[in-house]
Amino acid sequence: MAFDETALARLRFANDPLRAAVAQVRFPATLSLRDEQVIAEITRRLPDLPELTGPTSQVQFPLGAVGQFALTQHEPARFRDAGGTTMVSIAPDSASVEYTIYPGWEAFEARIRSTFEAIDDLLPPVLTRVGLRYVNELLIPGAETTGDWRRLLDEEMVGFIGGERIGARVRRSLEQVTLDMGEDEVTIRHGYVARRDLPEAAPSSLYLFDIDVYTEQPGRRSTDRVMEVLYRYHQWAWTLFRGSIGDDVVAALGGEPA
Repeated sequence: MAFDETALARLRFANDPLRAAVAQVRFPATLSLRDEQVIAEITRRLPDLPELTGPTSQVQFPLGAVGQFALTQHEPARFRDAGGTTMVSIAPDSASVEYTIYPGWEAFEARIRSTFEAIDDLLPPVLTRVGLRYVNELLIPGAETTGDWRRLLDEEMVGFIGGERIGARVRRSLEQVTLDMGEDEVTIRHGYVARRDLPEAAPSSLYLFDIDVYTEQPGRRSTDRVMEVLYRYHQWAWTLFRGSIGDDVVAALGGEPA
């Protein structure tokens, strides 16, 4: 049975490995989204994200004895909460909602909807990309080698590097796989980092799961449509992640029914 035909029970982790959750839409460039009055209006519409950075920054480049020249690099306008864990980014060709401390799907979904509804009339009528990305970093005490991860994860994930021939000498690995889902795509980046390449406080080696689900098929902008697509992507991302970790990992992360 294919992963997208499988329903796996949702869990909540006491030791959450999720480091970033990002929902993004892209659209044809709209320069009005750099206008100071438009940024001010977005600020008014997002009152619980008071910390604004961008939308442009100036960088000085040295020229030896001649001095320096300034180059203005355009950055998105970023609206953050006081704790810095929630961020909305607005650029001329994209808008995104990001969490660095995951509040759970229901809260994430509500934030995405409220954000896109708040800026709906400022965006062009066509979207060129809709995507949802989850980045997980697994740090499981006692997991030091690729062989350890081979026992903790689905063997298909660790694969080649977990074998006896080279596994003991692997310091880092990164594999990227793209799945064809018809009009959608899933890109999975996963890999291992040995403990020697991590900060001293790290309790183990690290295993990365970076799951990006998206479509690049142009479509009319509709918040309801975007939310329907993102919910499907959320289901797929969860099934891929949960199906890749064993029960010992779930226990180490403090997994409980959501």
